[in-house]
Amino acid sequence: TCSLGRLASYYVDVRNALHILAALQFAHAHNIRLSIKNTGHDFFGRSVAPNSLVIWMHNLYTLKFYKNFTASNCPSANSQNVGEMGAGVIAGDAFQYFSTQGMDITGGFEATVGLAGGYGQGGGLGSFTTTYGLMVDNAVEFEVVTADGEVRIINKCNNPELFWAMRGGGGGTFAVLTKYRVQLFPSLPIHVYTFNAAFTGAEYFPASFSVSLVSVYGDDSKLKNTTASFAQFLNSRTDLNVSENDYISYPTYANYLSVTQAVAGATEPAGIFSILGSRLIPRSIFTAPDPVDALVDRVIKGIATVRSLIPLTGTQVVLESPLSNLNSSNATLAHPAWRDAIWHVIHVGEWRELLAPAVLKNATNGFLQLLDPLKALTPNGGVYLNEAHYEEPEWQETFFSSKYDALLKIKNNHDPTHIFDCWKCVGWRGEQE
Repeated sequence: TCSLGRLASYYVDVRNALHILAALQFAHAHNIRLSIKNTGHDFFGRSVAPNSLVIWMHNLYTLKFYKNFTASNCPSANSQNVGEMGAGVIAGDAFQYFSTQGMDITGGFEATVGLAGGYGQGGGLGSFTTTYGLMVDNAVEFEVVTADGEVRIINKCNNPELFWAMRGGGGGTFAVLTKYRVQLFPSLPIHVYTFNAAFTGAEYFPASFSVSLVSVYGDDSKLKNTTASFAQFLNSRTDLNVSENDYISYPTYANYLSVTQAVAGATEPAGIFSILGSRLIPRSIFTAPDPVDALVDRVIKGIATVRSLIPLTGTQVVLESPLSNLNSSNATLAHPAWRDAIWHVIHVGEWRELLAPAVLKNATNGFLQLLDPLKALTPNGGVYLNEAHYEEPEWQETFFSSKYDALLKIKNNHDPTHIFDCWKCVGWRGEQE
């Protein structure tokens, strides 16, 4: 026998807002659970649910560029160089299209992710984050269909509380987003420092490591000056078998996509199972030797722990954080821990075949427990809600900070019957729902 598992049985192939309205009316009338899916790049599986009706957004595939943009009933949101994406547009196509206009969009590394879905509503992290902020920081206006079936244009003037909530509060729970309008930036060259090596000593664990540092700048001098001492340190080691150590520049990010796609294809092939555990590490940890030593020790222990749980593992220390955009006006809902984060530590486990239930449970618990030392080091901290542990017990605070209650109020105002619901999203009422 075979089963759909967690997949839904029926999908509405949305081509316009009327299709969404029809799906909402049908779900209301028959008390059917709804899910909202774009590309399905979600580590929590929030875009699917068993026995649900899926609003499938992937064919809302329009791209527009506004040299001079006029916001809906909101002169203060008027801007130059604004891009518009239908909900189904993936990152690679957005980068390519806006590159033809001489512009960059604050998209992410993985070219097949839909930018307007959970990515663009849950934060939006990528190579441009340190320079321009998260994608939600650059959101200008959304077109949405709310739970009452109304098509609304929301921005900082129209339904500002809903616009605020959808700029970091996550996708799939407040409304169905159909169009995402976002600030663009003039294209700049992309400069990359890459180092790959394997340890030659048998006592080392893990066996290999990689470094990839990306700079968005007019020339490569900034990257080379910043990494000079680090590169010299790596080159002087005698216990490394170096396979790559170079600087490469690309005219635009669109030209860099072939590299990102190759890496993503190798590390995250289609059909693979994944589990994550992550934490944002604040600047304060790096101001004295003792907390730095404690951090390094805990990360290394985490690396050893994940390998004892899952055969195929990796640990990333991501240096992409919106330090240049402090969100001082509270314009977006992204977790405040982002604004002071230097490191984004992510432990990953992957497997290709179904694990025995006991093995999976042990791995799930193990990934939760390895986060406890990092949580103790970063009290009142947080995570990137799109790259977190799906069984995080303190998810309201960890994903959304102290702003969760305000978000829940907005959720209840705009979706009082909770027709939009997903795993540990704002308003989630537990597995029994």
